[in-house]
Amino acid sequence: MAVVNPTTEPRRLRLDLAGATVGEGPSVRPDGSDRLSHNAPGRPRGVTVTETTLPEGGDTLEAPPLSAVLHVLPAR
Repeated sequence: MAVVNPTTEPRRLRLDLAGATVGEGPSVRPDGSDRLSHNAPGRPRGVTVTETTLPEGGDTLEAPPLSAVLHVLPAR
């Protein structure tokens, strides 16, 4: 599931999977120091990819400000 937050405020998305349980899985997002961060040839990296792990059984996804996050949600 991809979650995009174009605002400058953090957001939370509550999951309601109708009887399913979410297992542990990775979350991946680009990460920069500000909203204009970018990578350019011959310059130090301005954007890197950060990976975290969603806990098993979680029912809330976090969306940091100005972010696009890809969540892998193994459901049972």
